[in-house]
Amino acid sequence: MAAILKGWRIGDYLRQFSIVAAGVIVTFWGSDLISTHSREKEIRSVMQLIKQELANNHEEFKHTRSMIEADIRMSRILKKANLELESVPSDTIEKYWEFFSSSSELNVDTDALEVLKGSQLMQHINDKQMLQDLLQTYGYIERMRKDISDYYKLKNNAIMTCIESLDKQSIKKYMFNNTSVYKGFYAFQMEHPVFLSFVSTVEGYCDWRRLNNIDSLLNKEINLLNERFD
Repeated sequence: MAAILKGWRIGDYLRQFSIVAAGVIVTFWGSDLISTHSREKEIRSVMQLIKQELANNHEEFKHTRSMIEADIRMSRILKKANLELESVPSDTIEKYWEFFSSSSELNVDTDALEVLKGSQLMQHINDKQMLQDLLQTYGYIERMRKDISDYYKLKNNAIMTCIESLDKQSIKKYMFNNTSVYKGFYAFQMEHPVFLSFVSTVEGYCDWRRLNNIDSLLNKEINLLNERFD
């Protein structure tokens, strides 16, 4: 009788243990599934933010690119005219007036990327090549941003040097003897050695072909993220 009781207790214990153990395993497995699903949702949300950030950066990039390309075209026109403003048609000067008096900069947002880098989500993204391409794209944009910033510093310096060089005699000679004050100032600029040096520098300041490369990279990354995480 004792043997039977002892056998029952051992068997009962094993059955109860199996039930509890199975419950624990199911609980951990379910918890892991929930954790994985939650992490995937977080990755999806962050990557969607990055996609929007890249799209915003792309719009900013296209605006800045158009201004730089206009500067390049005007510098070519002036060099073809032997740096003589009088040889350039008035409508061309009006079309490219920003070349003489306006500048810009490339504003790049990286907040969403910093969120991804600051989290522990990167290690859970299986497509490491996608991550590498993404980080490289941001790196290319940043290097281009620095070159554009340096370019506009050069341009601003040339414009401000001309403004600071204006005196009463120059104002009378250039401003009062032209159809407009603006055209008078442009004429003054085109006789100032600092601005003439800038005109000659524009096209070869850096490898502007990279503008096309970055445009292609941004399009590629945005489309890829749209397919993967939309």
